[in-house]
Amino acid sequence: MSTQPVSVVPSISHQNLRAFLLAHPQVTLAQTALKLGVTRQAVGQMVGRLDRPRRTAPRKEQARARLDDLRKRVSQGEPAARAAAALEISLNQAYRLGFRAHAVRSPHGTQARLASGCDCWRCRRAGGLVIPRSPMTPQQRAEALDWLAWTDPDDGRGLSQAKIGTVVGIGQAAVSRLARAVEK
Repeated sequence: MSTQPVSVVPSISHQNLRAFLLAHPQVTLAQTALKLGVTRQAVGQMVGRLDRPRRTAPRKEQARARLDDLRKRVSQGEPAARAAAALEISLNQAYRLGFRAHAVRSPHGTQARLASGCDCWRCRRAGGLVIPRSPMTPQQRAEALDWLAWTDPDDGRGLSQAKIGTVVGIGQAAVSRLARAVEK
């Protein structure tokens, strides 16, 4: 097998074939390739990019035109499958065109989710309720040790590790490690 391009039909020049395909947009590369006895890709190589308009998909355009009606029916309480069948739209086609039966929820890790009551660590961290773990500065370490040693003069209780972490600006786990180191 040689790797050099071979002209299959010597009587047809590439320019004539390109001009013919541009003049007749209904003739496809596959039909031309079948007549010439080569592959569609080979014809594409011979004539180059034609920049012809793409064929339209009539069923897709019908579904796109009826999408607003589908949204309206579903918002009124009709099941999505029944509404799509009544409008003669495939539900899968509607989904591909962007229809959603349920509202798109905000992802975890946003303050909007925290406001709606989600208590996962991502949402708490986005809301500033969780301090990310990072190295302590000597000043933070000294301040945390001071708060660990402090007790309320009225009832004799100290601050919780979480509260100390919030006051100092470090994570509760870092305060816990400091408390264990002091106990030893």
